[in-house]
Amino acid sequence: MQKILCIPESNTKLRNNLSEFLKPEALKKYIHVMDYNVRQHLDRDWAPNQRLEVFPLAKKFTFSLICRLFLGIEDPTQMAKLDEQFALVTPGFLSLPINIPGTAFSNAIKACKFIRRELRKTIRQQRLYLSEKKRDSETTNHFLSHILFATDDDNKFASEDEIACILLIFLIAGHDTTTSLITNLVYYLADNPHVYWSVSTTHKDPKYFPSPEKFDPTRFEGNGAEPFTFTPFGGGPRMCPGSDFARQLLLVFTYHLVRKYRWEKLIPTEKINFDYGPAAPVHGLPIKLHPHSDIKQ
Repeated sequence: MQKILCIPESNTKLRNNLSEFLKPEALKKYIHVMDYNVRQHLDRDWAPNQRLEVFPLAKKFTFSLICRLFLGIEDPTQMAKLDEQFALVTPGFLSLPINIPGTAFSNAIKACKFIRRELRKTIRQQRLYLSEKKRDSETTNHFLSHILFATDDDNKFASEDEIACILLIFLIAGHDTTTSLITNLVYYLADNPHVYWSVSTTHKDPKYFPSPEKFDPTRFEGNGAEPFTFTPFGGGPRMCPGSDFARQLLLVFTYHLVRKYRWEKLIPTEKINFDYGPAAPVHGLPIKLHPHSDIKQ
């Protein structure tokens, strides 16, 4: 992975700024952006179709949202150009590290170089824009503006390469995992429409969770679960920094989805592929939608 991403030396300042941006209290100001984009996505890409494939639509949605929230990119053409290159990166992580033209590894290296160039352009544009503006809620409405202000305030201008690398890593991690999360939510809710969540078998130890198969959200009230017994996003020093972002996005997405629709899988026994890229149904999860026509939207 490091050979593909060309990761520079760790920049603690940048990583701390990333952590600050992803804290629940900081994410609150972006809930309305998530909400707007989820509703727009469902109205544009789901509502017109009685049948659809969830995985490719979830991938398109998460990438566009991350581009908006983390880069301030709104242009669909620019998003599509980046998305095309990102599709080449993940296969390279799982391929033999042989840099021969035409191989997945080589394609991933070229794609990352292209993405970094585009990110550096965006960083330069944003830095110029911010230098001409007074700081307010309009100019700090995405992660890149936040990180540029934070580093510039300390008179420690982070290099374009450093910022581009941090952005690249987060875009790759956030894109794949969030896409997989949304897709699997739809997959399992189709089989269990009476519940809104499911847990991994590693979280079913009756020693820590009485009646572990029972749907009981109240078990997490108060002090919650014992440390390290419920770790869907990792635990301890390896806790995923984007866990709160993923949780909040999934809550917003689930709220609008279950209000608008019920659905059924068109391939009831479709398998989940865990061998390549993000965990995803083999056929993209084709479903049939049933709008709740009796609910006023």
